[in-house]
Amino acid sequence: MCCRSKACCLCFVLLLAILVVGLIFGFGVFSRGFHKLKGTIHLHLHHHHHH
Repeated sequence: MCCRSKACCLCFVLLLAILVVGLIFGFGVFSRGFHKLKGTIHLHLHHHHHH
Protein backbone atom coordinates (compact mmCIF):
# COMPACT_ATOMS: atom_id res chain seq x y z
CA MET A 1 0.00 0.00 0.00
CA CYS A 2 1.14 3.53 -0.77
CA CYS A 3 0.18 5.15 2.53
CA ARG A 4 -0.53 4.20 6.10
CA SER A 5 -3.91 5.95 6.10
CA LYS A 6 -6.71 4.37 4.09
CA ALA A 7 -8.12 7.73 2.98
CA CYS A 8 -4.78 8.71 1.44
CA CYS A 9 -4.65 5.49 -0.54
CA LEU A 10 -8.24 5.91 -1.68
CA CYS A 11 -7.50 9.45 -2.88
CA PHE A 12 -4.42 8.20 -4.73
CA VAL A 13 -6.37 5.42 -6.44
CA LEU A 14 -9.13 7.86 -7.37
CA LEU A 15 -6.60 10.29 -8.82
CA LEU A 16 -5.00 7.47 -10.80
CA ALA A 17 -8.39 6.37 -12.12
CA ILE A 18 -9.22 9.94 -13.21
CA LEU A 19 -5.85 10.20 -14.93
CA VAL A 20 -6.35 6.90 -16.78
CA VAL A 21 -9.88 7.85 -17.86
CA GLY A 22 -8.58 11.24 -18.95
CA LEU A 23 -5.88 9.62 -21.05
CA ILE A 24 -8.35 7.19 -22.62
CA PHE A 25 -11.17 9.62 -23.40
CA GLY A 26 -9.16 12.81 -23.73
CA PHE A 27 -9.17 15.66 -21.24
CA GLY A 28 -11.64 17.65 -23.36
CA VAL A 29 -14.37 15.40 -22.02
CA PHE A 30 -13.30 16.29 -18.50
CA SER A 31 -13.34 20.06 -19.01
CA ARG A 32 -16.79 19.77 -20.60
CA GLY A 33 -18.06 17.53 -17.81
CA PHE A 34 -16.52 19.76 -15.17
CA HIS A 35 -18.26 22.84 -16.56
CA LYS A 36 -21.53 20.95 -16.70
CA LEU A 37 -21.05 19.74 -13.12
CA LYS A 38 -20.18 23.25 -11.98
CA GLY A 39 -23.31 24.57 -13.67
CA THR A 40 -25.43 21.87 -12.04
CA ILE A 41 -23.99 22.58 -8.59
CA HIS A 42 -24.47 26.32 -9.11
CA LEU A 43 -28.07 25.72 -10.15
CA HIS A 44 -28.70 23.51 -7.12
CA LEU A 45 -27.16 26.04 -4.76
CA HIS A 46 -29.22 28.81 -6.31
CA HIS A 47 -32.38 26.73 -6.00
CA HIS A 48 -31.61 25.79 -2.42
CA HIS A 49 -30.89 29.39 -1.50
CA HIS A 50 -34.16 30.54 -3.02
CA HIS A 51 -36.06 27.93 -1.03
